[in-house]
Amino acid sequence: MLHTPLNANADNAGTIFSSSSFEIPRYQRQYSWGQPELEDFWRDLQDNMEAGTQYFLGLIILTEGNKRKHIVDGQQRLITLSLLAACLYHTAVRISRRALADRLSATFLHLVDYKTDESAPRIVLSDPEGNETYQKLLDLEGSHAVRAAGGSRKKSRGSSSDRLKFAYNFISRRLEDDIQGAAFQRLGAWAEFITHKLYFAVFMHDDPATAYQVFEVINTRGKDLTTADLLKNFVLSRAEEDGIDRVYERWEGLAVNFPTEGSNNFVQYIRHVVTSYYGHVLPRELYTFLIGRGADGDASAPTAERLLDLLEENLESYLQMIDPSLSGPATDRQLRIFSALNQLNVIALRPVLLSGQATDDPEGVAEYVLKMAVRRMVVGNLGTGNVERRFGDAARDLRKSRSFAQLVRQLGDLNPKEEEFAERVKARILNKGLLSFLRRSASQGNTVPEPEGVLQWIWQPHKELWDGMTDDSDASWTFTIGNSVLVDIKDAPPADSWEEWKANALAHVQSEKERKFLFKVRSWNQSAARSMADITAQALASVWY
Repeated sequence: MLHTPLNANADNAGTIFSSSSFEIPRYQRQYSWGQPELEDFWRDLQDNMEAGTQYFLGLIILTEGNKRKHIVDGQQRLITLSLLAACLYHTAVRISRRALADRLSATFLHLVDYKTDESAPRIVLSDPEGNETYQKLLDLEGSHAVRAAGGSRKKSRGSSSDRLKFAYNFISRRLEDDIQGAAFQRLGAWAEFITHKLYFAVFMHDDPATAYQVFEVINTRGKDLTTADLLKNFVLSRAEEDGIDRVYERWEGLAVNFPTEGSNNFVQYIRHVVTSYYGHVLPRELYTFLIGRGADGDASAPTAERLLDLLEENLESYLQMIDPSLSGPATDRQLRIFSALNQLNVIALRPVLLSGQATDDPEGVAEYVLKMAVRRMVVGNLGTGNVERRFGDAARDLRKSRSFAQLVRQLGDLNPKEEEFAERVKARILNKGLLSFLRRSASQGNTVPEPEGVLQWIWQPHKELWDGMTDDSDASWTFTIGNSVLVDIKDAPPADSWEEWKANALAHVQSEKERKFLFKVRSWNQSAARSMADITAQALASVWY
């Protein structure tokens, strides 16, 4: 929860730029606007300039840096506005409006050190390559070669440098079209509009953590930061000035292990590690939980440095849970359990697995987790929100006690009884992935079966009832385990009768016991499916209990 009053001062762009210099912190995202954002930006500005009205560009959030103000939010708009100012500047130089060009430069592009007479940029970007391109685009000497390198028709893809050149060329083309036939007057009108009639609300705070929290509450125009970005900003905002590069390298060393397109995987890892030490944390509450320590001194959350330590300590184990082919501390048995849980898409119990690594029986914990997951998936849902909270709190308590027995006592009431499991597995309609896993488990007599065989329905859905089936009640067993088998071919030939199915598919049934049973069945109906289910349920109960 945000405790700091939100006081934002509104001012025009000319005053904001001319009174400060800005820096995009290294850990902020790079320039990302493409043609859709640029189209909207240009159209909004042009329409309001034509109407002679003021235009509000939204909230920008700043913190105090060492020499420059750090931009927490608003960098896309501020950079794009400075590119427009650069286009106006270079055009003014070209048509010999030197006084106007100098005014634009002094206000938006460069500041002068009165002691040394040296010029410095108003905005410095985070990535070196992008900043080099950006500064050349704003170069007072007019680096036409760099601007032209963006290509007048190139797409806004690739690096931040490419997007900056694309943005400059896009704005330059729009400006050129706008001032046709009246360049002198239109340049003056544009300069007056962006200097005096464009407004921002500026939120300035000395505490970076508070500034980032404001950003989370009030997100403005531009591309949203992800939860991973917010967490990175939190960690880096707590670093000492001379240690921020080291903290940044540690964070990136962790993040690189999770695919860019799956940044939620990294956030999920962070939440699972936090849960295994501090108890259940909802996804939407993770950032608030962590930032809360800085806001009110809540010692129940880790410090930023402690969080990095925990993430580094648990990384190798967690990566093995995602990809059991990786090397790490897990045993062969644990790796097979991780693989089984992945086949079942069980992720919520990873905090318990992480905490199990701190006990003297990590294999036992992993086996218990797998059995708990399968039993609950058969009997009902693996977990509601309340059950997931119990799993999270159990992970925390397991890490503290390091006692497998404590885990069993704490979660014992969530474990279905063998009789209930056997009855439910016979009658329930289960998804095909779980059915395939259970059939393999029954066939191989193992809780971590090899992924062999293809699940096939004996009587196919949406076909005419076979001879021997009395009515539609027989077909109600279609999607249960009793009407399924594992075969060693991908697609069994279609069958219009039980005898035809036996002729086509029986030889391909993987389980010898089931093959013998099916051979003796004279007619496939509900009674036969029930018998098949009884056989399978008995085999599964002996494996899972």
